[in-house]
Amino acid sequence: MLNSAVVLVSGLQLWSLARLLQPGQRSHQGRPPILFQRAVPLMWEVMAPLKLLRGLPKWSDAPWPLLKLYAPDFSYWLTLVLLPLSLMTGALRVVLILLRLRHAK
Repeated sequence: MLNSAVVLVSGLQLWSLARLLQPGQRSHQGRPPILFQRAVPLMWEVMAPLKLLRGLPKWSDAPWPLLKLYAPDFSYWLTLVLLPLSLMTGALRVVLILLRLRHAK
């Protein structure tokens, strides 16, 4: 079950990054408001992994060294794969938003 969740979350993160890097403009008809379009993915890419990174030891009643000892695959996946990938995608999204705002002026 945990492996399936890891694969699913990793796939979603990679899909989000791939979508962000696709060139070209998409039609804005029938799409949610701009703030919603930008805030929700940013929350998914930055806030959720940081919350998981900070909250996991509290939720499991075990500090990170103990988690790395007894669940090394999950803890290392979280700290070495999910968090950097999410932060890279979130930072890229912020840079693209700032570039679009700069070109709109």
